[in-house]
Amino acid sequence: LPYEPPVVDPKEQAKIELAASDSDMARIVEDLINVMLTKDLITESDIPQSAHDKMARRAKLRARLA
Repeated sequence: LPYEPPVVDPKEQAKIELAASDSDMARIVEDLINVMLTKDLITESDIPQSAHDKMARRAKLRARLA
């Protein structure tokens, strides 16, 4: 018998694809925030402390990889 891939519900497939792109979108948002900070469109005090802490932690982790 020929192989037939399982039928995937389109809504479930959309959920899977959205979940897979979450980390990419997080990086895009982080990059946009950094651009806005660099261009003085926003200040660090405009960013909630919890978000600032998370971004700082990610920057430290990326620096370890460099």
